[in-house]
Amino acid sequence: TEREDDSVSKALEKELNSVDVLTITRFLQYSLVIPLKAHMEIVNNEILKMYLYDLDILGHFESLRNYFLLMDGEFSTHICDNLFHRLETVRAPEELLNYQTLHSILNGALYSSSAGTDPNANRLSFIVCQVPEKFDLYSPNVFSMLNLSYRVEWPLNLIFSMETIEQYTNVFKYLVKVRRVSYVLEDSFQLLKEASKRLGKPLLHSPQYARVQLIRHKLSHLVNALKNYITSSVLHASWEAFRDDLQDSTETMEDLFRKHRTYLKRVIFLCLLNKRSIEFYNNIEQIFRVVLRFYRHLRSKEWRLQEPALAAANGMQYYVHPRYRQILDDEVDFEKLIKYTIFLGNKMYDHGYQKEISEFLHVININGYYDDVKPVVS
Repeated sequence: TEREDDSVSKALEKELNSVDVLTITRFLQYSLVIPLKAHMEIVNNEILKMYLYDLDILGHFESLRNYFLLMDGEFSTHICDNLFHRLETVRAPEELLNYQTLHSILNGALYSSSAGTDPNANRLSFIVCQVPEKFDLYSPNVFSMLNLSYRVEWPLNLIFSMETIEQYTNVFKYLVKVRRVSYVLEDSFQLLKEASKRLGKPLLHSPQYARVQLIRHKLSHLVNALKNYITSSVLHASWEAFRDDLQDSTETMEDLFRKHRTYLKRVIFLCLLNKRSIEFYNNIEQIFRVVLRFYRHLRSKEWRLQEPALAAANGMQYYVHPRYRQILDDEVDFEKLIKYTIFLGNKMYDHGYQKEISEFLHVININGYYDDVKPVVS
């Protein structure tokens, strides 16, 4: 009847009015939020499976590490040595910075290493920003116009954005810079070795030859320490931390993106490529310039016998280098720069920033060698 219906409606209305806001909120959570969370968990699991199994995202992480961070030894050696050799032999930049030559070097590096079987190898290519009028062989940034690129498509570009690939490229260019400085020091060693074979004991008895070898050793010690720091404390340690992080509660694509970004930021941070480390980085680059200047002076002239008048005054005739004074100036500049580098590094460490750098500083200043630098000029 109508009276009964009215009484029931009023009772329901009264009951609804008596329900507080917290109860309604809880009902909504039970009826909407929980099913949505369950649905989102299923969707996230499927997306994560797609990245892990269908797109093999872990394989891409490893490929980027091998190529851009030069952690594939055969690939990195082949590509760097060929670039550096061609740099010294070409008559004009166009002979090196063209598609055919660069990709011949790249393909040779890929097929000479285990990267030849990598399905991601065909994603690599070189990009030349601009071709200079000539190469400045004694600049650390001689390859600044050369970028390594990695082709990605949707949905991989959600993880490997253009910004991410650019960051990888910047690390690659820095590592090539370090490798080239190491390469010229190895070539300096070969130049001195060939001179000793050609000129024999008279050269080995030369005080200048011994001093030049000592200077080369000082320069090599720093560069080798930097290479070891980058390989062990930066690249290898960051990769292991990234792998452990991936195994720890990676549930969504956002987790994957965030953990990869953290890994790449750590590499950039430890390579001193961020803004806060710019002073330390610039100082290291000045040291690179000194190394290249030493190389230029060493190779510019051949060793020759001392003038007879000077030989008579010294009581014996030995070989001298025409650029010996300039080489001694290079040593003075190097020791000033390395002392300031140690000061900056210790300052960063004392302020709790870049604690990983302490091992590098200890190696280059072992037994306090540079604590009181007093270059000796003979």
